[in-house]
Amino acid sequence: MIYPHLKPIIHLFSYLIAAITKSIWKVAIHKVSYKINLFIPVLPVPKFELLYQENKLDQEIVTKEEQKDIQPVKKPQESLKGSLINTKEQLLADAKEEGIVQKVYEWAVGLMMKEKERLKSLGVEPIDLEIIDMSLLVEGKKKQINRVIFNSEFDFKKVTNILISQSVPCDLRPGYQYVNVILYATSVSQIPLIFPYVYKTRIRNQYGKNNLKHWVLINKKFEEASHLVNNYETIK
Repeated sequence: MIYPHLKPIIHLFSYLIAAITKSIWKVAIHKVSYKINLFIPVLPVPKFELLYQENKLDQEIVTKEEQKDIQPVKKPQESLKGSLINTKEQLLADAKEEGIVQKVYEWAVGLMMKEKERLKSLGVEPIDLEIIDMSLLVEGKKKQINRVIFNSEFDFKKVTNILISQSVPCDLRPGYQYVNVILYATSVSQIPLIFPYVYKTRIRNQYGKNNLKHWVLINKKFEEASHLVNNYETIK
């Protein structure tokens, strides 16, 4: 039984305990929020001048007919014969020169590193991706899908923008072109990714010219992402 004259005192103590508890929670939440903000800086997307082709990449607005054209790519050992043309094997078949693949690879990486230094001077520091394999997946008479496997666990489904440089002829092997490819993905830091890409302009006459609009990017866990570039606009 609570005596009537003690009720005001009990209410006062209850109020004080609730107020103290609320203050402690506010301080704790403020400290946690402060620590989180320290580790997640929000940086603006860098703007830099370069001769790149910017694409309008939006997989959600791809038409149904285009979606039919984008077919899943199987692992190398499961690929259909005659549809997948490996760039290394093509180089060897065309050049018939020992060490040509390594020479072209070193040449391409050298160009990419020069581009990294140029971008760094403009305030942009892209992360370079190591390539395991690159090839063309040919479908029909004209469609060529640029297929690249990376030594990375990055989820390439997060890619939202692709920048492709103007092509450079390969002096080591006529008929081949080189481009720098820069990827932007959904990321807090907005740090771009860069990789070198070498391709043959024409595989066969009936296949037409590679327009670099179809891409399949695969990480080392064989998780693949298909990207269709709807339109290119040259930035000057």
